[in-house]
Amino acid sequence: MAMAVHLISEPVERNQPRNSWHDDPRNVFCSGYWCITAEKAETLVGGWLYFHATKANPSYYGGRILGFRTVIREEFKRKNRIVFDFMPSKDAKGSPWRGQVHGNAWTGQIVEADFPHENELADA
Repeated sequence: MAMAVHLISEPVERNQPRNSWHDDPRNVFCSGYWCITAEKAETLVGGWLYFHATKANPSYYGGRILGFRTVIREEFKRKNRIVFDFMPSKDAKGSPWRGQVHGNAWTGQIVEADFPHENELADA
């Protein structure tokens, strides 16, 4: 079964998350620098990534996770960070937050991908 993760990231230009960019040579989008272990990131490959302005708002952007890489970011206390490579999908817009909801949660953590569109694409 595919997995999914919901992340808090304010939208900026063209309603894209603040910490995402287009990787033109590969025609994919990237998002980083997330404080997620490589082991957890591995379970998300083939799953879904959703961006929310707040936990109360539906997702405004996201897509299918194609892969990830670990990068070192010296400016952070936890220097090992994850960058996800993903293919944006219109199906990722408008999804409700799943997972942790406490006040400090910047991620819902990893959840099973059980929205109808997640299963349809997983079976294709």
